[in-house]
Amino acid sequence: MDALAALGYAKPLGNAFIWMDKIGPAMQMSGYWDENNLSREELEQRDVDLDMRNALASIPEDVKHAALTDNRTAVVKALAARWVDGAWLPDSVDGDPWWRWAALAPEAKRLMELVQGADGPLTRDVN
Repeated sequence: MDALAALGYAKPLGNAFIWMDKIGPAMQMSGYWDENNLSREELEQRDVDLDMRNALASIPEDVKHAALTDNRTAVVKALAARWVDGAWLPDSVDGDPWWRWAALAPEAKRLMELVQGADGPLTRDVN
């Protein structure tokens, strides 16, 4: 990392380093950054956070209870079956689409974190 910093690709920050825009083309080619040199991982985490903050605002009691009791399976199933287009459905007619369970793991984790720490004010507009 010291060599990358010496060439202007990274910058020391305390005991760590931050990437500089000069590394952008390599990060874009590897798929880590988008065309604006923004981290795809950070953008995805932000989107999950905002979506789950919206879910928390109107969370059904049974899903809230599952999150409070660390029942991740129930939370994932509820998200798969009932959190559709930014709104909670009262119930699922077809059951939960099992094939979505693995894809919703980050959402379930974040929703559970939000529910378990919901004592503070909700921040809906996070940049």
